Amino acid sequence: MTDPDRLVVRFVTSAKASTDARALANSGWTRIDVIVDSIAILVGLAFVASGQTLGLVLVVLALIALASTRWHPLQRWIISWRFRSFLGKGTVVTIDDEGVRFANEVGTSLVPWTAVTKVRSNDVTTIFVRDRAMLGYIPADAFPSAQTRADFIESARGRLSAPASPTTGSPSRGTG
Repeated sequence: MTDPDRLVVRFVTSAKASTDARALANSGWTRIDVIVDSIAILVGLAFVASGQTLGLVLVVLALIALASTRWHPLQRWIISWRFRSFLGKGTVVTIDDEGVRFANEVGTSLVPWTAVTKVRSNDVTTIFVRDRAMLGYIPADAFPSAQTRADFIESARGRLSAPASPTTGSPSRGTG
């Protein structure tokens, strides 16, 4: 990052960005879904081979479920419906020594570094996790460049392993 003490990024919330973040947060479950769907397809094909029409229904449902784990159409629809008041809002994310602050017209929340146990990232999103709960996300395209994003991720992960300051409880930057 050009300014190691503060970075401000902006993005517009969308069902796709939220779904991408949830997929990253639940990537272990996605693997299980793929395995279960694949087994269901094989079982369904065995039923079809033995002349049972139930097998065809099982194959079709398993193929739909398998496609949903990759493209997430059902999840996007649910997010679009359930969280419509949050979608389409310009969000400003300020990252500093205190933590990650998300602000838009709906509200403001601070995720302090002491609450974050893991920073996960893939090509489309970066998420902040406490144990198994996603605390927030930033889409990759919110960062001004890929290098800024990579520097941020490295810095954020470093903050997680930094010892806490005895006065603030925030990770110490060792400037002392």
